[in-house]
Formats: sequence, structure tokens, C-alpha cells
Amino acid sequence: MRTTDLLFSAVYLFVMLIGFTQIGNLTEFSASGITSAKFYPQLVLGLGLLTGVIETARTLMSNIYAEQPDFASTWRGAFRPRRVVLLALFIVYLLSMKPLGFMVSTAAFCFVTTVLLAPVRNPKLAIVAGLVTLGTLALIYLLLVVYLQAFLP
Repeated sequence: MRTTDLLFSAVYLFVMLIGFTQIGNLTEFSASGITSAKFYPQLVLGLGLLTGVIETARTLMSNIYAEQPDFASTWRGAFRPRRVVLLALFIVYLLSMKPLGFMVSTAAFCFVTTVLLAPVRNPKLAIVAGLVTLGTLALIYLLLVVYLQAFLP
């Protein structure tokens, strides 16, 4: 894990340095005389660089890596099959929004994930998943159509 952490730190610092060098390309478009348009990107990237240096130093000085699990076992726990299926369903959900529409794809995603996340599979599950889906869609409709219509022109 130490080698992996150091490689990640190197890539992270490299990306932060590239971002920091590109700040000069930002144009001053702010009408405010108080802060520069470059201030917040510099602050974020500067803190990111500082964090990367601190984590790299901590990794180099730490000796806790002797008893740590290896990379494969760590990632095996992170990517359990159920999580990967949910990630795939979320990607399908995002890709289906344009052809199917937001409400239809949200209904399908909500129903399927409710069924998949249920601890027990039984016939009542479809009814409960349908009710959860209808409730979610009703709240989304209420928020996006009814409530925001009163406040937006």
C-alpha cells in the first residue's frame, strides 16, 4: 500500500501543479475590486498542494504499512458486486435521461434500486418499491413543477 499511496500522491501533486500553472490563463472578469478572479482557484489549488505535500510526508515517515492489507484485498472490499451493480445502474440512469426523459428514467432507477437494496426478496417488495417510486416522483414533481414555478418566472 505504501507504493500505491506514494504513486497516488505523485499523480495528485502533478495534477495540482498543472492546475496551479494554468491559473495565469484566467482573465480578470470580476467587476469587484475586493477580490481577484484568480484568488479562489489559487486558494483551492494552494491548499491542495499543501495537503498533497503533507500526505506524502506522512506516508514517507509512517511505518504502519507493515501490517496493512495489500492493494488487491483493499480494493476487493471496496468494489463488492452489489456496489458495482449500483454504479452500473446509475450510469445507465444518467445515459437514459436524454432518450427517456427525467421522470421516466428516475422512476425506473428508483424502482430497480429499491428492489436491489432490499434485504429480503418477496412478493410485497414490488408493491413497496412501487410506492417508494411513486412517492419519490410525487415529491420531485411537487418540487420542480409546482413549487419552483411559483418562484421562477
